[in-house]
Amino acid sequence: METFFQNMTPDEGSPERLWRDLRILIRDVEDLGQAGGRNWTAQTRQELQAALEGVKTQGRRIREQTAHQTRAMDRTIRKNPYPFLLVAFGAGLLIGLLADRG
Repeated sequence: METFFQNMTPDEGSPERLWRDLRILIRDVEDLGQAGGRNWTAQTRQELQAALEGVKTQGRRIREQTAHQTRAMDRTIRKNPYPFLLVAFGAGLLIGLLADRG
């Protein structure tokens, strides 16, 4: 399901923005843990720390996978540019024909 926000620019939906927001979220949760942690039990603090570490680990893993897949796609396109150009041309032609009908 795709969500559309009228006031969202393409830059705000970029992966860099996602990573920046994730780092801000992690920092805010760590600050919250330090500020309000006096009233928390040791188990709560451990669970929060474990959850934060899990988020950090998953974020690094996703970022590494994305970079690896991007490099693999770049190599594939550079080795075989004509099929990709043909598909892009065909998609553009199809969209143009459909837009002309509407």
